Amino acid sequence: MSAFSLRFDKMNRKKKRKRLSGYRKWEVETPRRSGIAPLGKVLTDLVDLLGFEAKLSEQRALSQWTETVGEKIAKETNPISMLNGILKVKVSTPAWRQELIFLKDDIRRKLNKELGKKVVSDIKFS
Repeated sequence: MSAFSLRFDKMNRKKKRKRLSGYRKWEVETPRRSGIAPLGKVLTDLVDLLGFEAKLSEQRALSQWTETVGEKIAKETNPISMLNGILKVKVSTPAWRQELIFLKDDIRRKLNKELGKKVVSDIKFS
C-alpha cells in the first residue's frame, strides 16, 4: 500500500467519524458516566431527553378518562385523541354532549389533578 492510499484512507475515516458524531442526540449531550445506573432512572432520563414526556402525559390523560368521569359517563363517551392539550371525546347522544359541556371545566380540573400537572387545557365533545 502506498503512502498516498494510507493517508487517503485515514482522511476518509476521519470524515466518516465527523459525519457520524452528533448523529444521535443523546451521545453528544449526555456525558458518559462510570458505574451502573438503575434502569428506571435511565429510561426516565431518556424520555426527558427525547421530549416524550408531554406525549406520555397526554396518553395518561386518555387512559384516566374512565376513572375521572365514572362508569356512567364513560359508557356514553369515548376519548378519541389528545393533541396540544385539547382532549377530543366522542359522545353517544346530543343530550349527553350538552350535559358534558356544562361539566367540562370540572372534568378538566379533575383530570389535571389526577395527572399532577396541567395536561388538558380544553375538552371538545362531538
